Amino acid sequence: MSQFAAHLLRLAKGFAVDRARIDAAATRVADVGLLAGTPIEFMAALLGAPISIVAAGPPPKSYPLVRALIEVGFVLQEEVFLVGAADSGTEELSRAAGWPVGTVQRLLGWNALRMHFAYDENRPLPRATIVVSDADRLSPAAGEQLARGARGGSRLIFMVDGAAGGARLLPEIEQAASLRLVLPHSTNRLP
Repeated sequence: MSQFAAHLLRLAKGFAVDRARIDAAATRVADVGLLAGTPIEFMAALLGAPISIVAAGPPPKSYPLVRALIEVGFVLQEEVFLVGAADSGTEELSRAAGWPVGTVQRLLGWNALRMHFAYDENRPLPRATIVVSDADRLSPAAGEQLARGARGGSRLIFMVDGAAGGARLLPEIEQAASLRLVLPHSTNRLP
C-alpha cells in the first residue's frame, strides 16, 4: 500500500457520521433554496461520506453545489476549504462561490525557502470539509500532501468534470472513495 493510500485510509477511519445533524443541515440548506434542484438525499449522502467523487460538470454547472457545501459548512459549524488542482480557474470559482479558493500548496502552507509544508500528518489542518475542484488534474504529489495534511475526520470531496467520461483521478483516490455521485440534473458520467 502506498503512503498516499495509507493517509486516505487514515482519514476514512477517523470519520464519524452524525446522521441527524447532517440531515438537518441538508434540509436547512434546501429550505433556503441553495441546492438548486439537487435532492436533499444527494447532499445528505455527500456529507455522510469521508471521501467522495462527484461528477459535477464543467465549472459553471458545479458552482451551485459548491455554494451549497459552503452553506452546509456554516450550518454544521465546520471549516470549508475550496482548493483547485491548479491555479487556473481558482479566481473564477472564488468569485462564483463568494469564498476564497487556493491551491493545495497554498492551503497546506508551502514554504519554498524551507522546502516543506506547514501542515502534514504531525501538524494537520483543522477538521474540515475540503472540496477539490478539477480533481482530475490533481498531481500525485499534491494529492498525497493533501491526504497527509488533512486531519482525521475531515471530509474530502473531489469534483470532476466527467462530461466526456475521460476524467481520470489518481488510483488511490478512486480506490479510497466510499461514495461516487453524479449531479442529478447533469448528463455527466463518473470516471
